[in-house]
This record gives sequence, structure tokens and C-alpha cells, in this order.
Amino acid sequence: MHFARKRSDKKLAEALKNRDEEALIQLYNDNYTVIRNFVLRHQGNEQDAEDLLLETVMVVWDNIIKPDFALTSKLSTYVFAIVKRKWWKMKGKHQKLTYNTDGLGDIDIPDDPHLQKENQTLVLQLLQELEDGCKDLLSLFYLQELPTKIIAQKLQLANADVVKSKKYQCMKKLQHILQKKYPEFNLFR
Repeated sequence: MHFARKRSDKKLAEALKNRDEEALIQLYNDNYTVIRNFVLRHQGNEQDAEDLLLETVMVVWDNIIKPDFALTSKLSTYVFAIVKRKWWKMKGKHQKLTYNTDGLGDIDIPDDPHLQKENQTLVLQLLQELEDGCKDLLSLFYLQELPTKIIAQKLQLANADVVKSKKYQCMKKLQHILQKKYPEFNLFR
């Protein structure tokens, strides 16, 4: 049996920067138990932990390849910070209107009702510029707040994981449209 040698943080970060998929798997595996325990201790379940870690790994993957990215802590600390931020935002999402965009930042809806309405209108306008598949998926997820399993059934997709992957791709497209049309506007922080 062949076991891959565990890489140091520096080597793992370098491998991730070079888009090494084995490094991505190591990042997931290295952090699974800690994240699982954290989520279970805070009223989550196994599925929440897996979803959260998968989304976080994709955020790390996207961030680490940016030329100006500098890892200033242990990689596991960076991962855990993202997980905690995402978890608490998810748990408190009914207290403040915020749309989680899974690694693309958050669509920040300010407390000012006038600005909230303007930003919501802008997001809805941008949504209309997406192809129907993305428009439908994002509307079901963010506006109707349906679970990914239900969205998979409605859109005749294989499973919830496919929905998450497509949602991520659609959010990238939405972000691209926003940056192209409104380079000065920072809706995604």
C-alpha cells in the first residue's frame, strides 16, 4: 500500500497555488475532524460539516492562487477562521439580511433601508443577465431559500453536490457581470 507523505503548510500552500488536486484532498482531509467537531458542538450535523468544509476548501483554493495572497498564519488556522466566519453568518442569517456567496465574498446589504432596496434591485437586475439555468438556481437558493436537495429535484440535477458546484459557478458568473458593469461598485466584499 502506498501512502502519500503529508506536506508541510508551506509545501501544501505551494501545491495548492499550482492547482495540485492531491493537495486539495490533503487540505480537506487534514481539516475534516476539527471542522466536523466544531460544527457538531454548535448545533450542526455531519452534512453541515461536509458542506461547510467543501465550500471553505474552494475559498482557500481560489484565494491562494491570487498573486497578492500571502499566508500569514498556519494553513489550518486560515481554514478554521473561514469556517467559523461562514458558520456564524449562516447561523445568524435570519438576524441580518446577508447573502452568502461561498467564497466570493458576501453580498452586503446595509442596514439603511434605502441602500438595502438599491442593492437588492441591483442584484436582481444582474441576476436577469445570467443564462436561465443560473438564474433559476440562484433564485431558488437565495430568494426562495430552498435546500440544495430540493433544488436538485426541481432542476433535475443529479444531487445536492451538483447544485453546490453549479451555484458556485453561477456566482462566479454573477461576480464577473458585476465587475464588468460596475467596476467601482463593491457589492461583494
